[in-house]
Amino acid sequence: MRTRLFWKFFAGLFLFSVLLTLAFYFLAVGQARDLYLQAKEDSLVRLGNLVGAELSADWRQLDPADRKAAGAGSLQALIVEKGARSRVRLTVIDPRGRVLADSQKDPAAMQNHADRPEIAAALSGKPRSETHFSFTLRERMMYHALPLKSGGTTVAALRLSFFVSDIELVLAPWRGKVTLLLLILLLVSLLLSLLLSGNLTRPIKELAAAARAVSSGNLDTFVPSRRRDE
Repeated sequence: MRTRLFWKFFAGLFLFSVLLTLAFYFLAVGQARDLYLQAKEDSLVRLGNLVGAELSADWRQLDPADRKAAGAGSLQALIVEKGARSRVRLTVIDPRGRVLADSQKDPAAMQNHADRPEIAAALSGKPRSETHFSFTLRERMMYHALPLKSGGTTVAALRLSFFVSDIELVLAPWRGKVTLLLLILLLVSLLLSLLLSGNLTRPIKELAAAARAVSSGNLDTFVPSRRRDE
């Protein structure tokens, strides 16, 4: 019975430590991931505003409908260049959802994008951020799309995107350090649980031993009181 009581104390204390550690781990990792996502979204918005302003100002020279003035492929070349410099995928989509330029894929081989929620919002004149699966790259992506205007009219949408899986690569070293720290804390918790469980059950063991001695006729048994609690 004494052993069972000790292990009950120990199991309760250590289980509480494990649950507290897991809760802290998932909360910390989740919070870090959310903060990084928000920071990345903010950077996409800022970059999109800069690139979008440049494209809108030069749209008459870059418009694929006027290739004679701009030279064939000038919009595609510009998007590829800016995508390489910013390390962000850039895509330009016309009001019908047709891809005009893309920094990573051949626009002619890409699907119509009119049904993408961020594209639909941008073509209606409202910037929008979304996270969903890319059927072109077969990866989950974060997107930010904004309208490109020329002469007060929305002539296209500019979309910026990056791989959500990149977040895991960025967070992996930090997650490893947090995991190691929490494992050390769990080890310390294991030792403290053992010590505390022994400290809690030791007076009960002494009292039980004294009770057995009294029941066997030894009325001179004395249980010293080392502390002023129950």
